[in-house]
Amino acid sequence: MTTALDDPAPATGGRPARRTRRWWYVGAAAVLAVTAVVVTLVVALRDDDLHVFGDGGGGGTGVNRFLPGRTIFFNTELGLDEVDEPIVLDAVEPVTAFDSARSTLRIVVCEPRGEFSTLGAGYSADVRAECRTVTALVPGRTEIDARSAIMLAMTPRREGVTTVEGFRVRYHRGDRSGDERAGAHIELRTRGVPSLPGD
Repeated sequence: MTTALDDPAPATGGRPARRTRRWWYVGAAAVLAVTAVVVTLVVALRDDDLHVFGDGGGGGTGVNRFLPGRTIFFNTELGLDEVDEPIVLDAVEPVTAFDSARSTLRIVVCEPRGEFSTLGAGYSADVRAECRTVTALVPGRTEIDARSAIMLAMTPRREGVTTVEGFRVRYHRGDRSGDERAGAHIELRTRGVPSLPGD
C-alpha cells in the first residue's frame, strides 16, 4: 500500500514551456543583434562624410575638389568636426572644384549660444542652441572666397572678425538645371560673433 508520500512527483508541463520561452528570447536577441550589426555596416558603408583637418598654419587642407553628394569637414587644429546645427554659407554659384579664384561664397552667419570648453586637444560647444543672424563676417564684406574662409578659420579673433572654429562644405546637386541651391554650401562653427555692420 502506498501513501501520498510514496507517490512520484506529478509531472508538470511548466518546465518544457519555460525552456521553449527561454530559447525564444535567445533567438529574438540573436536576431536583433544581427540586425543591429547589419544596419551599422550599411550606415558605415553609406557614410558620405569626409573629415579633413587643416594644418593650423594657414596652409592648404589637402582637398582640392568637391565630391558630389558628399560632405567635407574643414577643421582647424582645434579638432572641431561635429556640427549638429551648422552655420550656413550659401554658394553664389555652383562650384565643382575648390578654386579660390572662382569659389566665391555669400555668407550668412549664426551665432550659437553656449560656451566652448576645453576637451583635451579640442573644444566643444552646444551648437544646437538658437542663433542670431548677421549679414557680414568681415566688416563691409558680404562675400568671401573659399581660401579666405579657410584662412579666417585659422585666424585668432580680433575686433570685427569672427573666430571660426571649424566649418564644412556640403555639395548639393540641385533638383533641376539651374537650381540656385546646387553647388557648394559652407557651414561654419564660430566662437562668438561680434556686433558687425548690418546686424
